[in-house]
Amino acid sequence: MMKETLENLSKTTYRPEFLRQFEELNRETQNKAAQKKTELVEEYRTNPWKHPRVKYIPSQGEIWRLKIGNRGQKIDHRIFFDLNDEGLIFLTIQHRDRAYEKNRPKH
Repeated sequence: MMKETLENLSKTTYRPEFLRQFEELNRETQNKAAQKKTELVEEYRTNPWKHPRVKYIPSQGEIWRLKIGNRGQKIDHRIFFDLNDEGLIFLTIQHRDRAYEKNRPKH
């Protein structure tokens, strides 16, 4: 289901790590992440950095973060992505606790 949706989005690419991490999520988290990601892709055509849950994080390797859920909730994940001339590049999706570990590799 999700893979077909991912492949149909234009100007959007997915790193293998993102796809692997996505598949490892439970179904509820996958659905919520897919919904928020699709909203972001739609907004990309106009102004993605105005999305209320998006933040630019230069200290993490000059990437963007999309927040899925909130601290202390069942779903509390982060999608890290980049922007280029051709569109969005989804890099990773991780639980908040793992996403901000000190030794997390930069992208």
